Amino acid sequence: IIPTCHFPSLHTVSPSHHHRRFFFFHANFSASPTPILEEEPSSSNTPTIIHVVDVNFAADVQKQYSKPEPENLNEFLCGLFEDPKTKELAFDYYQRLKERPEFRPEKPTLKHVIRYLVSLKSWGSILSVSEDFKVYHVLPDRATCSRLVKFCIEHRKFRVAEALLDVFKSDSKVAFMAFSSAMRSYNKLHMFRNTVLVFERIRSSNVVLDSRGYLHIMEAYSKLNECEKVVQLFREFESRKLRGPTCLAQIYEILCESLARCGRASEALDYFREMTKKGISEYSIYSKLIYSFASLGEVDVAEELVREAKGKTTIKDPEVYLKLVHMYIEEGLLEKTLEVVKEMEDADVKVSDCILSTVVNGFSKKRGFSAAVKVFEELISKGNEPGQVTYASVINAYWRLGQYSKAEEVFLEMEQKGFD
Repeated sequence: IIPTCHFPSLHTVSPSHHHRRFFFFHANFSASPTPILEEEPSSSNTPTIIHVVDVNFAADVQKQYSKPEPENLNEFLCGLFEDPKTKELAFDYYQRLKERPEFRPEKPTLKHVIRYLVSLKSWGSILSVSEDFKVYHVLPDRATCSRLVKFCIEHRKFRVAEALLDVFKSDSKVAFMAFSSAMRSYNKLHMFRNTVLVFERIRSSNVVLDSRGYLHIMEAYSKLNECEKVVQLFREFESRKLRGPTCLAQIYEILCESLARCGRASEALDYFREMTKKGISEYSIYSKLIYSFASLGEVDVAEELVREAKGKTTIKDPEVYLKLVHMYIEEGLLEKTLEVVKEMEDADVKVSDCILSTVVNGFSKKRGFSAAVKVFEELISKGNEPGQVTYASVINAYWRLGQYSKAEEVFLEMEQKGFD
């Protein structure tokens, strides 16, 4: 049975300038060597444009369908899919050809089918085609499969994505990329529990992870604060000795960050030193290490890392500087808080109201209101801009010292800047 369809006209004939009517011809490919032309009725008031089917084109299509050679059919379908004007027709043919027992779609054909359905976001049809993968035991190339899973998850079509993964697990070469793509996509949506579920499916399906897969599942466990899982996966990753992993620096970064966040700063530093000896550079780890050691009150190590980082990178994270300020206040090293402010200026990091108020309040707490007022005036003289919290702290300090006129002056200045 040959599919019936409309074809675009290649010629236009206008027999009359006064009375024109539209004619559309419908080509039905049957056993007859000549296509049947059917005229669609139209109003006599409508201009006449006759669409004449290219008979040679029709004959070529009929010829293709008269031969039960699968290779010819696949080539023909690919040709139709490559032309934007005949993509819809191509998919219609694909659907009809599945009824022919001798037809077997090939990888390039399935790639075209998937690309077409993705462009339409036709989720039901994508699910249907996933059944074809199982029936014919043929999958598109692994890059197409990987992108398809990613596309489904990005559009929150999780049921479709899971169905596809269930099909792809049968081919190990396709599976590891598809599952890795799924974990990465779930991570981007901050759906880390879903990433773990995908990882559990990988284990149960005996799919082997590549380095990217390890990266994505380690990231998920790190975000879930499951530090020990991260360490276990890193050890497993190392034991497999995968060739030329391109994401090794990122894997070390996740490991160090996870250890540092859960208070295991010394272990994180050991792995960082190990990483450096291997010639792997990821200077963003300095921020995590400094923050972690500062949180633990390890002043010497934190300062050593700050000095070390200076020659290699610029720390841009304001939270790291804030943590250093808190560390120095807790340790009673108040003058060093001003050094932190200077470090921020040198690194072109904005000295925020949070930093300024923390310094002023630290002096107030440890040394009294006079010290707080003095350090505030010093900070302002160097061009730092206080915010509402800093203003409130110093107004309180002036008031407690009995310097009411100064307190009022600062209050008016605060109001002029738009703070309530």
